[in-house]
Amino acid sequence: PFFCYEFHKHITARDKISYEHFYDVLMRSPVNTNCKTIHHMTKEDLFIYTLLHFYKHFVGGGAGIRFLLDLYFVDRALFDEIDKAEVFNTLRKMNLYCFYKKMKSLAYKMFGDEEKLEINEGEGLICKYMYMQGCFGSDSGGVLDSVKRKSQDSQHFKYFYYIWFKYFYQERRYRNYPILKKSYVLLPLCFIHRIMKCATVDRKKVKKDYKSFLNYESFVDSVFLELDL
Repeated sequence: PFFCYEFHKHITARDKISYEHFYDVLMRSPVNTNCKTIHHMTKEDLFIYTLLHFYKHFVGGGAGIRFLLDLYFVDRALFDEIDKAEVFNTLRKMNLYCFYKKMKSLAYKMFGDEEKLEINEGEGLICKYMYMQGCFGSDSGGVLDSVKRKSQDSQHFKYFYYIWFKYFYQERRYRNYPILKKSYVLLPLCFIHRIMKCATVDRKKVKKDYKSFLNYESFVDSVFLELDL
């Protein structure tokens, strides 16, 4: 006997209603009639999970058009088969119902029979944001999400949080140090070098990048406001 399943481990925090909802998802997933080792999520859970996964990427670094297309196909395939009262009630508890309604409207305008309908200004803003995010999000989106979470209680340290997440936090920032391939223990020295470089040689560039970051933050805030996030 064997057991294998694929599920997004960090899709939601433990203190969220969405975590409680999917905590026992396996127990309520019916067994495949032809194979007792295979479980299938209920249509309602699949519907909710698809939207929750979309939302997780959208607010946590960005989500590209692929996620909107996922929503379109899942909604078109399952909408008439799910228990709508159960699904919509769950989405309201998770504060995702408004997000779902607006994204569904946009998805059907872009990919469905309603494609001839004009996309309004707010939807155009959302499209612009999603086009900027690639498929699973962008570096800029990831940095912004990290800075927002860390600076919620202290805006005074926002600039320093930006520098940390932009230039130091991610391991790939150190890939231009070939010496690390031979001796990774030298990472602290590379770290110190980056600090000195940001404080001296790249000081103007860092300030210019931060101004661009603030403009990007303002744009993202307007998108989130459009979605009541």
